Amino acid sequence: MKGAGLAAAVAASLAGLLFGFDTAVIAGATQGLRTAFGLDAAGLGLAVSAALFGTLIGSIFAGAPGDRYGSRTVLMWIAILYLASSLV
Repeated sequence: MKGAGLAAAVAASLAGLLFGFDTAVIAGATQGLRTAFGLDAAGLGLAVSAALFGTLIGSIFAGAPGDRYGSRTVLMWIAILYLASSLV
């Protein structure tokens, strides 16, 4: 495997690694979520699965703005929105 094929394989592998890392981070935050929001097991499961489902929805709808405005611009605005949401 050479060139673009190797780069695509590495990018896909890193994406899988980051998705797994995100899942592990969510698992580490479950006790805090349970305490902060008073969730039972069903509520906690719903909250965690909603976060993972949100990544699916986000990845489906991220392509169109990326094509229209450019990937860098869209990623910059996503970072700004993440920053703003962390301050609230």
